[in-house]
Amino acid sequence: MYGHTAPREIAPDPWALESTGARIAEQRLRSLDRHLHYREIHGPLLHKTEKIATPTRHSREREGRILERLASTFPLEGTSLTEAVEGISRDPLWLVEPSKGFELGFEHLVHDTVRAVRDHCAADMAMSRGKRSMGSLVDALTREDWERICGWELPEFYCCVLPAPSALDRFGGSRAALADSVWAISARMQFNCWHHMAGNLPKVPAVLERDRFSPPTMPDIAYFSDHHHRGHTTNQVRFTIRTPQAVTVAGLQFNGFTDVRLLRYDDLPFTEEDMIVTDRVSSFLASVKQTLATMAQEIEPPRVEAFDHTWHRSWIETNLVSGKP
Repeated sequence: MYGHTAPREIAPDPWALESTGARIAEQRLRSLDRHLHYREIHGPLLHKTEKIATPTRHSREREGRILERLASTFPLEGTSLTEAVEGISRDPLWLVEPSKGFELGFEHLVHDTVRAVRDHCAADMAMSRGKRSMGSLVDALTREDWERICGWELPEFYCCVLPAPSALDRFGGSRAALADSVWAISARMQFNCWHHMAGNLPKVPAVLERDRFSPPTMPDIAYFSDHHHRGHTTNQVRFTIRTPQAVTVAGLQFNGFTDVRLLRYDDLPFTEEDMIVTDRVSSFLASVKQTLATMAQEIEPPRVEAFDHTWHRSWIETNLVSGKP
C-alpha cells in the first residue's frame, strides 16, 4: 500500500539467543565475584528484583561500631570483621571454652553478635542458625556416610532467636506468647538447615530419596511479606532481611549453611545499607564456623547445646524486660 514494501519477517535465531544468554550469564558471574548482589522481594505479588549493593563509608563505619561492641567482650582485633576473623583463626581455642554463662565461647559469640546487629539495625528480632556438632558432620563427610547426614533430624541444628523489647509489646506483654512465637521461628529455621543440608550433597540414592531444597546463596530484603508468607502472617512479620552464607566442611561447600536474619513487625522497611551491614555480620559468623570446621578435622569440638526451646523461654523470662535488650 502507498508504494511501500512490507518489512520482511526475520526468523528468530535460537543459537544467537543461546550465545547471548551465555554471555550475560558469564558477565553476571564475574559481577558476583566483585559485588554484592541481592534481591528485593515485594509482596503480595512476590515481584523480585535483583540489584547490586554499593558499600559506603557509612556502612563500613556501622560495621566498625558492631565490631567495637563485640571487641569489648571478646578477644577480637582489627578494624573490620574480616580482620577480626583472621585473628580468631590464629587463636581459636577460646571458641570451645566456657564463656560468661555459656558452655562455649562460640555460643556466647553467636548470642552477642545476633544481639548487636539486632540493636544496631533497630530490628524487632534477629537470628542466626547452624549445625550443632561440626565434628559429626566432618566425620560423616570423611566416611561419605550420606545416609547418616540425611538421617539427622531438626534437633541436630540450632537457631538463636533474640527478640527486642518491642516484640514483647507486640504480644501484649505476655512473655509466654512471645516465647511460643520465638520457638516457632527457631524451629522453622532448624527445618531450613535440615532442608538445605541435603541440597549440597552428591546426588546418590540416599540423597535423592530425601526431601531437600536448593540452598539460598543471595541475600534479600522483603517488603510486606505478611501479605504472602503464611509464617510471617501468623507471627506479624512485615519487613525482613536474609543473608545466607556458605561454609566449606571437609572439602565440600555447603551453600546456605548459615545466615543472619532480621525482622520488623511494621514501621519503616529495612534499607540497602542495613542489608550490607547484616551481610557483613553474617559473613563474620560464617567465617567463625569455617574456623570450627577446620578445627573439627583435628579435634572434636564440643557440641552446641544452647538455643533450644528451654533456653529461649528462659532467656525471655530473665532478660527481656522493658528498657533492657
